[in-house]
Amino acid sequence: MKRLIPLILLCIMAIPALGAIRVMSSVNKNTIALDEQVQFTIKVTSDSELKMDDPPAPRISGFSFRNMFTRSSQQISIINLRRQIELSKEYVYVYLPGTTGDFLIPAQSIRIAGNTYSTNPIKIKVVAAGAGSPAPSRSYSPFNPFSFDEPDFEPDYRSLDDVFLISIPATNTIYRGEPVVVSYYLYASSPIGSFQLRGEEDFPGYGKSIFYQPDKLDFERVTYNGRNYTRALIKRIALSPQSTGQIRVPRISGSARLYNYGYQSKAVQSADSRINVLPLPDNGRPTNFSGAVGRFSISESLSPKGINLGDAITYSLVIEGRGNFNQFAANPAVTQPNLKISSPQIVDNLTAGIDGRRTVIYTILPQAAGSYEIPDLSFNWFDSASGRYRVFQSKRFMVEVKPATVFSQFNDLISRDAPLSIGDYSGDKAFGNYPILIRSIIYWLPVCLILIAVIISAMWAREKSLKLKNPTRYAKIQAERQLARHFKEAQAAAQNLSMDFYSLAEKGLSGFIEERYGLSNRLSNAQKLQSLGEMQISEKVIRNLDAFLERCQKVKFMPGAADAASLNEDLVLLQNLVRLISDERSSGI
Repeated sequence: MKRLIPLILLCIMAIPALGAIRVMSSVNKNTIALDEQVQFTIKVTSDSELKMDDPPAPRISGFSFRNMFTRSSQQISIINLRRQIELSKEYVYVYLPGTTGDFLIPAQSIRIAGNTYSTNPIKIKVVAAGAGSPAPSRSYSPFNPFSFDEPDFEPDYRSLDDVFLISIPATNTIYRGEPVVVSYYLYASSPIGSFQLRGEEDFPGYGKSIFYQPDKLDFERVTYNGRNYTRALIKRIALSPQSTGQIRVPRISGSARLYNYGYQSKAVQSADSRINVLPLPDNGRPTNFSGAVGRFSISESLSPKGINLGDAITYSLVIEGRGNFNQFAANPAVTQPNLKISSPQIVDNLTAGIDGRRTVIYTILPQAAGSYEIPDLSFNWFDSASGRYRVFQSKRFMVEVKPATVFSQFNDLISRDAPLSIGDYSGDKAFGNYPILIRSIIYWLPVCLILIAVIISAMWAREKSLKLKNPTRYAKIQAERQLARHFKEAQAAAQNLSMDFYSLAEKGLSGFIEERYGLSNRLSNAQKLQSLGEMQISEKVIRNLDAFLERCQKVKFMPGAADAASLNEDLVLLQNLVRLISDERSSGI
């Protein structure tokens, strides 16, 4: 009996260990039609971090494998005042039947942490097309590589695995100086795991800027050359042609990750694309041509039209549309006696310097009372839509300037034309008893608001003064604030197990580097780190920055690269990195 006691205790201790990891398998339907698909799911659950390789796709007789995706989840519960965590990961394999009949999905063996776990075999029946059982409703998205959910429609998995890049200019014929947007799309006949942009090759004859850069792959279904594809926008760039004739658009290259019984990478490069650039015609060209080329709409406004001497008038010219905003300037104002007109001030709200709105503001200050006609203001441009030069001429505005008076400084609140009168005596009883305001909250509330406004104004003035007198220190303080704010947001995202942690962390670190060391936001991460090296920043800081930013890029464009456990590890890495940066700041570098 004494010999059996240790054996019994060992069995009791092994019960929790056996329940720690569970492996189950299932299918979405046990009876399917020949024109349907079956999804075989292997689900692994555990109360601790799962460290395992992706199981290979099972080989099922009578079926062809077409795709695989994963999804993971975490469930936290409180039982008997104890916190319990259940982590689960599902591997979903998509198959297409090849013929009718009864088939068997064999038991699968999965090795986890040195132990082998097996699933049960599952029987499947394939019937003729149209005779299968109705599929359950689903609401997932398989073509979004940043999601881990199953499809809500039946994609054409029988098509060949064809992946390629296409550059699509907004138009193939433009005029010199007219900007054009080129879109780069990734086309695929089957789902893509991820895509990594490798390089971009430029050619002579144009300047360029980034017009739009998506932060994730957003796939849509399209038909191209008679075949069904899914496509995702990789980037959009704006080209500004500097010469006439044919120009070649930039060529991008990258690597797409496909899944076919395991992940495979395929190198892709955009095909050659050309744009025909026409010269601007000489016929009809204004002598004072501004150099503006594009498709614009012009509007104007003047306010106010009646003022007192000493007040100012504002004339605004608004140019909206798409064109070479960065290649033309506002026309200077025409001088006129008794009117002082300022140099034009330009307020831009543009995308990539080519699309949006430009407001040109002229401030007019009359020097004497009287009636004045505002000088004519004009703007000319070449309209690429019609192929003609166009001129906008301002309207004929008249303004009335009244002589300045003491009362005019109060916006005519007191009118000299209103007669004054003295009313009859009303007696003391006509006046109520009013409390002393200094003892009332009505008095102290505005006083407190005024004090708060004074404090805020003083702080704002101090920052403006620091920005003018010591811009280097001001940039350092702003960078530190930005880093602290994004670090708190990233920390909150990590605690909520949100993948937004990586975008927030990358945005915060990149913004700190740009603000603190005066780097351009158009530089790549590698170029920023190279510039830091030239500034004699610690090699340890640069090395850790490089590793963490690369980690953020990997998670952003490769679904499944991070889970709840790795989120906590990466949060610790970010904390250590912020600590290193703080040590660099305290050393005076």
